[in-house]
Amino acid sequence: MYTYTILILTNQTLFPTIDLEDVNGAFQRGLQLIKEAAVWEMKAGDVEERVLDDVEEWSPPPRLLNAALLSQDLQKAALDTVSSQARPSRRVSTALN
Repeated sequence: MYTYTILILTNQTLFPTIDLEDVNGAFQRGLQLIKEAAVWEMKAGDVEERVLDDVEEWSPPPRLLNAALLSQDLQKAALDTVSSQARPSRRVSTALN
């Protein structure tokens, strides 16, 4: 005997709005701090001036996370999870004598 799970999908979403500005800002600040630490270490060491100039000119990208791509990946992961749980499973029953 097999048991099946019946799924009812609706038009509701888990995350109706995705605002990643705070997350992107945190990443940007973190990368800026890493850059400053790297520049400080390079100045303390023996690094070519050209390399040091390149590092000092670099700035973190304004956005690291793309909301559209993140949303697509979350939806795919949710559907993959649902489909893996919807497969038939063998039910073991015991009979009373």
